[in-house]
Amino acid sequence: MTYASAHERKLDHSRAPVLEALEQHRRSGRHAFTPPGHKGGTGVDARVALTLGPDVFASDVLALNGLDDRRMSGRVLERAEELMADAVDADRAYFSTSPPPIRLPSPEGLELAEVMSPRDAFFGPVEEVPVAQAVGRVAAEPASPYPPGVPVVCPGERINREVVEYLMSGVGHGMYVPDPSDPELRTLRVVAA
Repeated sequence: MTYASAHERKLDHSRAPVLEALEQHRRSGRHAFTPPGHKGGTGVDARVALTLGPDVFASDVLALNGLDDRRMSGRVLERAEELMADAVDADRAYFSTSPPPIRLPSPEGLELAEVMSPRDAFFGPVEEVPVAQAVGRVAAEPASPYPPGVPVVCPGERINREVVEYLMSGVGHGMYVPDPSDPELRTLRVVAA
């Protein structure tokens, strides 16, 4: 919807699309198939619930498979952005940024060749190299970008350029990769040459 067409139909500024979607989601009692931290508090440690309160997790909802995202039909974020733009007399408002895209590897690019056993690669002689220099080397540690938390590199696999570009561009966008020894993924452990 354009700014002009939003003005033509007079927006209802008493509406709060994100809040309304959260209310609807809480009433539904559904839990999306998402990372464990986004289950409305199910399974939370009792000490955490006691400290933060039992309801703090009820609105911990991912946009994807939760409330909405730009590829889903709910248009929650789109409607909220439209209201915000109208409220501040702007052409557009964005609740999320749009940096250059993460370089996703092709399905074939994710099929790394296993050239030695994971055990030998992990426990054998290793060295740390800058991630960009890991292309062609054998991984000595896993790398599992979150979300979704699925390994793209496992020990014993030969690392290719597509995976390195994916990891580097993803980390540049704030993607969390918890398992490598370098939490900022500047370096990667590889089998010693």
